[in-house]
Amino acid sequence: MIGIVIALVVAGLVAGGLYYYLSKQIQEASEIVKKYSGEIIVSTSTPSQTSNSTPTPNPSPSPSPTPTPTPIVQKCTDGTPYSQCSTNKPKYCENGNLVNKCSVCGCSEGMSCRNDNICVKTDLQITQIGAGGGHTCALLNNGTIKCWGLNDFGQIGDGTKNNSNLPASVLGIDMAIGVSGGGWNTCALLNNGTIKCWGLNYYGALGNGNNIDSSTPVSVLGIDSAVQIDAGCRHPCVILSNNSIKCWGDGSYGKLGDGRNLSSNVPVEVVGISDATQISPKSHHTCTRLSDGTIKCWGRNTDKQIGSTEAELWQLTPIKVDDINNASEVAVGNIHSCARLQDETVKCWGAVAQLGSGRSDDSIEPLVVSGINRAAEIKTGNWHTCVRISDGTIKCWGQNEKGQLGDGTNTYRATPVEVKGINNAVGISLGDFHSCARLQDETVKCWGNNQYGQLGDGTNISRNTPVSVLGL
Repeated sequence: MIGIVIALVVAGLVAGGLYYYLSKQIQEASEIVKKYSGEIIVSTSTPSQTSNSTPTPNPSPSPSPTPTPTPIVQKCTDGTPYSQCSTNKPKYCENGNLVNKCSVCGCSEGMSCRNDNICVKTDLQITQIGAGGGHTCALLNNGTIKCWGLNDFGQIGDGTKNNSNLPASVLGIDMAIGVSGGGWNTCALLNNGTIKCWGLNYYGALGNGNNIDSSTPVSVLGIDSAVQIDAGCRHPCVILSNNSIKCWGDGSYGKLGDGRNLSSNVPVEVVGISDATQISPKSHHTCTRLSDGTIKCWGRNTDKQIGSTEAELWQLTPIKVDDINNASEVAVGNIHSCARLQDETVKCWGAVAQLGSGRSDDSIEPLVVSGINRAAEIKTGNWHTCVRISDGTIKCWGQNEKGQLGDGTNTYRATPVEVKGINNAVGISLGDFHSCARLQDETVKCWGNNQYGQLGDGTNISRNTPVSVLGL
């Protein structure tokens, strides 16, 4: 009996030791797993005692020193070190976990950071439209430009001379802040004050010192401080940072303003202008608004479009328009001129068909356009004019054989009519026989002649009401 009892005691002791041993092994294994899962492990264990050791009584034990944590260098599952960005943006290694942190790591190309941790596709917004003779261009907020329509001289800028009824990217432009469509050419203002142009160069309208057409952008010579560009018809003009003006290209009728009747393939300075705030060249003449609210014009005056009783038939230098002293904007058509005034009304002068006053004869005197108030912007085509009203609507008048007035007819209008279906316009631009509007939702609608695809709707069908431009 005593032997049995002894055997049981020994078995109990063995079992207890085995249990203690297995518990320690499990604890150590657990610590190893945690260590390699990316967590920081701080060991706080004290040296173990054997199961049969007898503790020494200590009525006043000294407090055990607090162990110093020893952090373990972490790496996330993709190998990214602790507190560093992954090559897979916007991932960031934080406490052993990969988290989105684009505010620190940025986003991949074409994406932008939102709310510090979300990468979203960068929204391309249309900041300006520039309608030319038979083509149209749009400036995007990333500095690029897209154009569509007539391309017989490369005015779309895509390296070809093929017409396009959908937007095509202009080659080599990525820092533009302004765009203007000319008759058969296009020009862009870059963020460093330089100008690039492309398309027809017969009259030197590209300003690069020769007369060779180009289907890709070329630099205009001698311009490095431009603040505004208007491509005109065959003669572009710029305002420089010192408020002077330079023009180049077709110089017939003296429309370059340098006192001569000569074309130039490099920029020449307009005589006597040092306070220009806006420029508007067109087929045969040019006008500028000055800082004091007056307007000066020069060039051909066969239809009284210069607006001065003292002007010559060919006015070779700028002359003040009569009775305009409070202009906010000037816009020049083929044979007429208009001004938006500070009281938000509009006056026009020149050929009667485009004056919008309802009168039946040409006028040197600027005439009030009928039914226009709260005017926010004015633009002219060859034979028609449109005004953007402050409520987002648009009114147009003049020739309408291609539907360029947008009122659903092809009928000439001597006074303004409202463009159908547009009530949220924030910008307008007019070509020779078509019109376009940039809308509040960053889309573009155009109407009028579409023979070359200049409406950008994927067809070549002319429209007398607005259609959406596709592919922007």
